[in-house]
Amino acid sequence: MDVKKKSDTVVMKTQQKKPFKSLGSMTKKATKIAKGMSTPGKIGGINTTGTTFASIKSTVTGEKIDIPDTSSPIMDSKCKELDQSAAFMEAVLKGMKKQQKQLKQYLESGEDLQQALTIYAGYVRSSCSADDLGTALELVAKFEGVYKMMLNDLHTHIGKVYEEINQWIQNSVPVAQGEKKKFELARKALDSTNTKLLLLQQQENKVNKENKVKLQKRTFAMNLQTVCDRDQCPNNMIPFLDNCFTYLEQRGLTTTGLFRVSPPKPSLDTIREKIDKGADVDMMEIDEVHMVSGLIKLFLREMPSPLLTFELYQQWMTITTLKSAQEQIVGIKQTIEQLPPANKVLLERLLRLCTKILLYEEQNKMTVENLAIVLCPSILYDRNPEPVTMVQDIQRGNKLWY
Repeated sequence: MDVKKKSDTVVMKTQQKKPFKSLGSMTKKATKIAKGMSTPGKIGGINTTGTTFASIKSTVTGEKIDIPDTSSPIMDSKCKELDQSAAFMEAVLKGMKKQQKQLKQYLESGEDLQQALTIYAGYVRSSCSADDLGTALELVAKFEGVYKMMLNDLHTHIGKVYEEINQWIQNSVPVAQGEKKKFELARKALDSTNTKLLLLQQQENKVNKENKVKLQKRTFAMNLQTVCDRDQCPNNMIPFLDNCFTYLEQRGLTTTGLFRVSPPKPSLDTIREKIDKGADVDMMEIDEVHMVSGLIKLFLREMPSPLLTFELYQQWMTITTLKSAQEQIVGIKQTIEQLPPANKVLLERLLRLCTKILLYEEQNKMTVENLAIVLCPSILYDRNPEPVTMVQDIQRGNKLWY
């Protein structure tokens, strides 16, 4: 009678196919988990490479954990070190090998269960004996024992995994927060540095702007025609130079060593700086004649291109080879006509002053040869002078004026 009741129970379970379908699904899932356990970087067939521990915990326990966002560029290197903490997962996987064996036993017991069901089906069809049915029930009991043991061990193991993951989170979050604070301090320092750099850039731009303004006003070391056009100089004559010539014509014609004697450089530079800044310098207030003549020589010497120009240098040298004075005069006139207008005006004014100085050569000791020696090197020279012939070329150039 007891056997009959058990058989009736088994018949009812046989008629209910869903539990066995669920059992088959469980078997497949267990097989998948078992395979996943033997694969590094996987848990339950889920790829854990690059997966956060929060997502692992969520997968294992079904619980969601919010981990603060502590990412920052500075933490990249630290995160690489923290990634090494994943090594403990290897220990977890090793621990799961035991569960893998139990799952294997579970699958084998599932085969025994299938066999028991086959026996029972035969019993129902009256093709099996009661002893066979007893054997089937023993197989079912065996399967039930293995299944309960597996669930118990798996539950214990999952608890250990949860504890280890939770411990890692508790240890890692404070470290990450500390790194975030360091990053914030570094960012503040960087912002401060950027602010200082911005101020320096603004100061540099201000200086460059001032220098540009100075360059726009500068008179010395500038192209003569450019200065005349920029300042709209009357008759292509720079006012301060015109005042210098007037001063020398009125006060300096009898001064000994005119153009040959150099003035004190500091005083000369001071006046030159005032002129470059656009200040109106009254030459008549200067007591030193050589200071005024020195300003003219300084201006001529600092011109980017000499008064007689680089382009016409070879023509001037060719004139010195002409034998007759008449040919030289014609050549000089023709070459002067090729000069820029401002150069031509300044040369004419310089030659006019030299002519007046020669009228007082007994007092000022400045002969035509002396004037040529002190002035010619400042108004006529080659762009790329040859050291071997440079002295000879200067001597040849001097002869143009006497």
